[in-house]
Amino acid sequence: MKLALPQKEIYHLPNGSDISTIKKKIKNKKINFENNCTRLIYAGGFSPAHEILNYFKAIENIQKRYSHYNIFYKFYGDGIELDKCKSFVRKKRLKNVEFHSSVKKDKIYKILLKNNLGICTISKDKNERFGYNLNKMYDYLVCGLPIIFTNDYYKNKFIEKNKFGFNCNPNYRDISKKIVMFHKLSLKRKALFSSNAKKYCEKIYDVRNLAAKLSKILLTEKNEKSKCRS
Repeated sequence: MKLALPQKEIYHLPNGSDISTIKKKIKNKKINFENNCTRLIYAGGFSPAHEILNYFKAIENIQKRYSHYNIFYKFYGDGIELDKCKSFVRKKRLKNVEFHSSVKKDKIYKILLKNNLGICTISKDKNERFGYNLNKMYDYLVCGLPIIFTNDYYKNKFIEKNKFGFNCNPNYRDISKKIVMFHKLSLKRKALFSSNAKKYCEKIYDVRNLAAKLSKILLTEKNEKSKCRS
């Protein structure tokens, strides 16, 4: 696709969250990391775009190979793929899997804080050219929840680069591998992931920081235009 403007004149600012307001809601509570116990959570849609069935195939793979691991899985949300996922769980007799309905925004933080690993997943499809809106990721990050992010669109692997989780290819084998890798991490390493998640969220997604960046961009453009006129 050809751009109408030079790339240097195009700026990208992500959606943000009011981090200070969310912090007041969670009251500085921390994620509880336990030895030999992983509590994985997904909160989002069950649409084809999320390819969430891959995670249930990964759970099957893990329970076949590592049946002694204490890994619990909670899924919150609704969508057209939900019944298919529930049917798969019943057919494969998967253990430690819970389904819950969607919850209101002001309730989600309390739920997230009771777990210690979050899933964020998006398929690579035609929508990628417009960019992705990762609102759910903000919720995970502000709580300090380490993340497994399943998608092959973000080639820069920003999650691993900033050390708050793992980027993951959209197939059940790689998903299984990354869940097991996280499960085996030391408590110190998991706590570091959590700390890094909060720092990254404040740096990249805080609306105050984003407003400051936007203001700087607008002032720069204004000055450039003034120079051209003179």
